[in-house]
Amino acid sequence: MSATIQRLFNQELNIFIGKRVKVDMDTGKQYMGILRGIGSDFTIILGDASNGNEKLHRVFISGRHIVEMTLAEEPFDIQGLAQELAQIFKPENLKVYEDTGVIKVLDRFRVSEEGVEGEGPVAERIRRVWEKYAKH
Repeated sequence: MSATIQRLFNQELNIFIGKRVKVDMDTGKQYMGILRGIGSDFTIILGDASNGNEKLHRVFISGRHIVEMTLAEEPFDIQGLAQELAQIFKPENLKVYEDTGVIKVLDRFRVSEEGVEGEGPVAERIRRVWEKYAKH
């Protein structure tokens, strides 16, 4: 696999971390849980997981037994938020890092799915945009 393809694969896979996923196994079992980590052999760690009626705090699943893993929730649209912010702050004042789900505003304020980092009037303005965007 080329380095570019591997990098793109890893970027897509990183979007799943911290999100609720559904994992289908070659044994027919199915797990739902929050993806907490991925090993180099594609072994995964799920938190707050379930397997049917059984609740599991943490479960490690061997990558060689995974048939399919799907995102069970809609991902946060970082590009959509960037478009909203670009209406207030010029596009050249925004840097979007899709692979990590982060927007830097004015090289000073960090915005992600979790919220806005920073203080002051500009941060509050960014926070209002984020809150409005996150609600819909």
